[in-house]
Amino acid sequence: MERLKEFLEKELKISDFSVYEKFLQYNALLMEWNAKINLVSRKQESIENNIINSVFFLTKFNPGGNFSLVDIGTGGGFPGIPLKIIFPKAKILCVDSISKKIMVVNDVIAKMELENITAIAGRGEEIGRKKEYQGRFDFVTAKAVAPVKEVMKFGKDFMNNNGRYILIKGGDISEEIKGLKQKVNVIDYNELEGYGVEDKKLVVI
Repeated sequence: MERLKEFLEKELKISDFSVYEKFLQYNALLMEWNAKINLVSRKQESIENNIINSVFFLTKFNPGGNFSLVDIGTGGGFPGIPLKIIFPKAKILCVDSISKKIMVVNDVIAKMELENITAIAGRGEEIGRKKEYQGRFDFVTAKAVAPVKEVMKFGKDFMNNNGRYILIKGGDISEEIKGLKQKVNVIDYNELEGYGVEDKKLVVI
């Protein structure tokens, strides 16, 4: 996890060691669960890459400290939990259709004593229509879950009037965003060397 420590200090200018300690705790809990439930590759010795891939975009995109975000297809809590660790005042909802993954995320949230973050099992398009979640969020994100247009379909009900999609993507995404009527801003990170995110992009809609 030394590369993550370097990333936090050098790229995100986070010198508070307690933030890194939270990530170490997250790593330990998730790797323990991963031995029982497949959350990340069984070949992995840590979730360092998953964490970096969840927060690298913050080097060029500042969501503000007091935002609300729904993370659709959260899996083992990516990027919802890493964002919560960095932004403790944020309100975050983690959604996944696989209930055993949500069970793990809820266990991690409880053991890490994270506040104002909720994890629920279900399909994004169904949960977004519920009164308690409809139109309540500043951001919708979905990490490697579906093409952009699909995410926009099952995420639209969550967003407030000024809401935006912030989608982490890799490779050529020209076909995914072609024909979109909404304004699309694609942020590249190819100069962020040494962290394995050179081909990554943030699509802001």
